[in-house]
This record gives sequence, C-alpha cells and structure tokens, in this order.
Amino acid sequence: MNFFAVFIDLENLEKTAKQEAGAAIDYKQLAAFVHELARPHGKVTNIYAYADFDKGEMGKQTKLMNLGIQPKHVVTKTPFQYLKGSTDIELSLDILDTMYQYAHINHFLIISGDGDLRHVIRRLKINGKTIHVVGFAGHTNKLIVEMADYFYPLEFHHPILRKITMSEREEKTKRLFLNPWAKIVVETLDHLERTTKKRIYRTQFVSQTTCRKISGGRN
Repeated sequence: MNFFAVFIDLENLEKTAKQEAGAAIDYKQLAAFVHELARPHGKVTNIYAYADFDKGEMGKQTKLMNLGIQPKHVVTKTPFQYLKGSTDIELSLDILDTMYQYAHINHFLIISGDGDLRHVIRRLKINGKTIHVVGFAGHTNKLIVEMADYFYPLEFHHPILRKITMSEREEKTKRLFLNPWAKIVVETLDHLERTTKKRIYRTQFVSQTTCRKISGGRN
C-alpha cells in the first residue's frame, strides 16, 4: 500500500484566496479534498498545515486539529522584522525529516504555489518519491508544476473556498482595533471627518459604523 504525507502551506493558500477572490478557506472542505485526492493512490498518514497562527481568526488551530490536520505554527513577524520565507523553510525541513525517518511514506502531497519549494521537491524526486502538488491555476510556480508527478489546479470557485461575509469582516476589524495604536488612528479619522465635514477614505473592512463604535460612538 502507498502512504501519503500531506503538507499545506496555509499561509500561501489563504493569502492567494483572499487577494484574488476575497475568499477564506473552508477547513472541513480542505480536509475532505485531501483525502479525496489521496484515495485512488493510497492512505493518508499525516496532514500538516503551516501558518503564523498568531494572525487571523482565533481558534483556527483547534478547528484544524478536530479535522485531523496538525497545525504547525511559524513565526513570520517579530517586533523588528518580517521573516520572509520562514514558512517555506519550516515546511521544507519537515518534509525532509519525514522522508528520512519514514521510508514507507512514498507519496508527498504539497499544497502551495511557492516556487521556493522546488528545492525540496527535487530532493524528494532524487529519492524516488511520488510528488503531488496542488495550487491555484495561474498562481503556482511553473517549475514546481513541471517537477510534480501529479498537479491538481485549483480554481477560485472550488468548494474549499468560501466568500468572506460582511459580519466576518466587521469582526476582524474589531479585533484589529483592540490594538491601542490602531484605535488612535480610527479616533483621528473620525475626528477629521466630523470637523472637516469631508469623507475620509477607509478600506472596505473599516466601515463608518465600525469606526464610530470603536471611537466611543460620538456623533
């Protein structure tokens, strides 16, 4: 029997889905999708998902664990710098550890569009492993597509994606503004808008109603 190890670059997946389709990942659908892909070839042994879980929604790690996906926390930002490529490095190192420690795992399913993973994919191929890559069509590095034994393109209407509702956007905005510095910015915008009688530009996630609530509901 063939055995699968699955590695999900959740940071990459979520970023692309949000930027290109205004969508979020449906984790339940993602878990089902992984097992559906593996079923014709063998059995899934482990599923790992890599992201900076300090960012985004609370409880994400618990949701993933309940679906049989092991979250792997990666620090991508410190108070001093953005740690570019840290997710790729952690993911690649774990893939190599799995390859060397568990010889019976002969299929590797990688969900990412990042070309930096070509180095670890090359090492897997040298060691005779079968490579499966999943990535968004048009947003997956051509090299890793060519190197993979199987490539499964995702479209932006795929069931693993769900549209972000307005209530979710408002909730994310409120959590963001728990930061005292962000609250100062909102209060300043609100004050300028009231005193100048001019509409101040806000992002789609920061409605006027939300700003008023955060700034104390002043009229």
